[in-house]
Amino acid sequence: MKAVNCWEYMQCGTEVMEECPAFPHSGRCCYLISGTMGNHEVQGSYLLKIPRCRQCEFYRLLQKEQGRKPH
Repeated sequence: MKAVNCWEYMQCGTEVMEECPAFPHSGRCCYLISGTMGNHEVQGSYLLKIPRCRQCEFYRLLQKEQGRKPH
């Protein structure tokens, strides 16, 4: 199975992807990148956004794929 990037999983449009700092190289670790476009809104730094990331379906998928328990 192909590894899916966040913008594919979340079905972000081209405009959102082009504004997101995770695009095009950090689609599997978006939660680590400041200023990403979570839920089509600019997110803050890691410390500010990680609580929201932990609720994200894509983040939970990544944790499961890595054999980790989602927080």
